[in-house]
Amino acid sequence: MATATAGTDALSPSDELSRALHDILQGLQAALSGILGSVLVDDGGLPLAWDLKGGADPTLIATAGAMLTRTSDRSTEILDFGSLRNVILTSDKGTIGVFRVSARTSLVVLLQPSTNNILATVEIAKALERLRGVIAPGF
Repeated sequence: MATATAGTDALSPSDELSRALHDILQGLQAALSGILGSVLVDDGGLPLAWDLKGGADPTLIATAGAMLTRTSDRSTEILDFGSLRNVILTSDKGTIGVFRVSARTSLVVLLQPSTNNILATVEIAKALERLRGVIAPGF
């Protein structure tokens, strides 16, 4: 007689979702050496998933990403430029990109200053497609 062990190895739906999101973010960081990390953030500024080098604080990055999104959303509204798709902030120490995943979530990506932004954009687009497939099919 077989013993029933099904369920002991099974992940809860939230654990499965968390693992899938983390795998996508790890894949993004592994795809290009200039990516310092990424954080999936909700519109309230809470980090939902992250993969960061060097022990960076995902809460600070999520908050900054949410602030950039809100400010940019308001700017596009004032200028009647339609819906915000992404925000790129470049400084002398690197680039912060905020990319819409769904109506209520964004992906914040940190890049080293020497990173080829075209290659980064290609890899980020792949990650966005995968993220949308997991959390917002059809967005």
